[in-house]
Amino acid sequence: MVSKEWSKSINSLDVSRPRIGVLMINLQKQQTLRIIQVYAPTSAADNEEIERFYDDLEEEINKRSTYLVIMGDFNAKVGCKQDDKTFIGPFGGDRNERGERLAAMAESKRLFVANTFFQKRAGRRWTWISPNGETKNEINFILTNQLQIVQDVTAIGRAFSTGSDHRLIRARIVLDAKVEKKALAISNADQKKMTFDAKVFQQHVDASDWTLSEDLDDDYKFIDQLKHCRQQSEVPCDNHQQKRISSSTRKLLDKRRQMKRITANNIEYHRLGKRNRRQLKEDHDAFRRLALLDTAEKHRSLRKCQRNLIQQRVQMSSLTTSTGLKT
Repeated sequence: MVSKEWSKSINSLDVSRPRIGVLMINLQKQQTLRIIQVYAPTSAADNEEIERFYDDLEEEINKRSTYLVIMGDFNAKVGCKQDDKTFIGPFGGDRNERGERLAAMAESKRLFVANTFFQKRAGRRWTWISPNGETKNEINFILTNQLQIVQDVTAIGRAFSTGSDHRLIRARIVLDAKVEKKALAISNADQKKMTFDAKVFQQHVDASDWTLSEDLDDDYKFIDQLKHCRQQSEVPCDNHQQKRISSSTRKLLDKRRQMKRITANNIEYHRLGKRNRRQLKEDHDAFRRLALLDTAEKHRSLRKCQRNLIQQRVQMSSLTTSTGLKT
């Protein structure tokens, strides 16, 4: 459901996938908000069905938009921040196997699991209750590519009863034009820049047909063909994140992502996951050491260097009164 005020800004609605719906909203100055609603397979589903769901979801995530919000029932317990993970906060409880898969996707796609960045009492966190009323879990989540727009995430209690074993969760999102203009300027500076690759250009030229004809008008198409080869030769420059992670670690991440978690290789899958986490930590530590060493050798500000190395900013989720009560 969309309010009447927002209905005029709807660009498109795509519900072609059985477990994923996408709503595109136009904002001011060519900015867009994409809202993806999901319903992940239950714990009874096999791993192949889970991987199909995440493949479809990642395909939607890769489509470009200014702001991205993903919400719904992931049937997973993502838990709290572990090791040097950036996109999961400190307030998430325990993690299960399906939560590992969700956490891996969030890290690889640079999506913040917004629920985990806001401290709530237990009664304001759980989103699902078992039929006998004895088990309560947090399995519904809201993810975003821009954490600064999310002011709060909480589960709605008895004030709004749906008659379901799930509870609604509400995210308070504020899109302040002035604040976001500054934030996006900083964010855009870190986006991938493109550069011309002569080798790739030569490959496209060699693969194209340059046979001349007797008609000069027909040969004029070679100009457009050459322009197309030039466009296809633009490749991403190395960005800050790529420098942090070594090529060997990146290959391991790709191998784990492509591996189907069937019973035959389930042990190998978990072993590879542990190896990935260990190498990611080593890569981040090495990058940090080299950056600080380079800064010191050039007699520059170490404090500024440390600020630049931070990949997240922890938002204040509550205030503590003089009596110790969190508000």
